[in-house]
Amino acid sequence: QVVDHEYDELVRCKQQRISTLLDHYGATNQAEFFAVSCETFFEQPRKLKLKHEQLFDLLSIYFRVDPRRWQKN
Repeated sequence: QVVDHEYDELVRCKQQRISTLLDHYGATNQAEFFAVSCETFFEQPRKLKLKHEQLFDLLSIYFRVDPRRWQKN
């Protein structure tokens, strides 16, 4: 449900040209959404946690890691 909601929201934002943390390319299809989400998870974990908490939590469980621990404040 979380992934479906986040994907649908990204598609909506892309259609309305609303800027998002997740790259709009992720609205292409759900496979690309997963790729874009993973990229953001590893490259911008703090921002993802703030803006998409449930998605961050799912990816953290999936990968069994919290990449925020690797980055300095």
